[in-house]
Amino acid sequence: MALFLTVLIVVIILVFLILFMSTRHLLKTIFFGFLIIIVLLGIFGFIIYNDFKELINNLPTRENKLVFVLDDKIIGGLTLNGLDFQDLGKNNVMIKSNELKELNNNYHKNLNLIKGDNYKLFIIDSKIIEESQIKDEEFVKNNNNLPLNGKEALTIIRQDESLNYYYEQYLPSKGVDKKEVLTLKNEIKKNKDMAVIFENDDNFRSFLLLIHSANLAKTNTKFLIDSFSDDKIKIHPETLGIKLVKEIPILISGFIE
Repeated sequence: MALFLTVLIVVIILVFLILFMSTRHLLKTIFFGFLIIIVLLGIFGFIIYNDFKELINNLPTRENKLVFVLDDKIIGGLTLNGLDFQDLGKNNVMIKSNELKELNNNYHKNLNLIKGDNYKLFIIDSKIIEESQIKDEEFVKNNNNLPLNGKEALTIIRQDESLNYYYEQYLPSKGVDKKEVLTLKNEIKKNKDMAVIFENDDNFRSFLLLIHSANLAKTNTKFLIDSFSDDKIKIHPETLGIKLVKEIPILISGFIE
């Protein structure tokens, strides 16, 4: 917001200075200055309106790609229909392990390649989930073996072999014995959606990041908005409307379900 206002004030001052140096007449400077400013604001407003209209129509309905970055490295990702955080793990296409290696090849300069045919690419700093604590009663009841604390989830995510760490260290630390772990593994194999999530380390990391990001969207929207403004969540391509949202971040709250 401060940057936006600063640029606006500088532009207004420059307009009046140029006009005064040209006309050397105070009243003419004021008249033409306000006229030019009104025209420029009208053009700027029209561009912003069309940009926001396009975002409102497409962001919630088209497929977007989310990639999670940790220490400047893509560690997981998936496609998500709009910004719908319902039915997590279902119908979401996870980025495959072999793709991750390719995406990390100087990914900063290959954002269009990563985005592919998706509408927008969201680049999310994985560290934001440290602020997450899942308390939803239904979710906790059905997923009580998952790390519901964002800091614990991030500890698992940081491991080279996240699944092994989850089964062999995290679950035992929560009082789950070996027999119960084996039962849990068998139950996962029987569930098609869960089997995909637990298929490999990368899918598992992506899922943990997604459920905690979704939790922040539902329970701590202000933090998520601040993260966007602080570049912990980036959107590509960054249009004029998105740049404005970063300066006036409350505008994005309408997009988060």
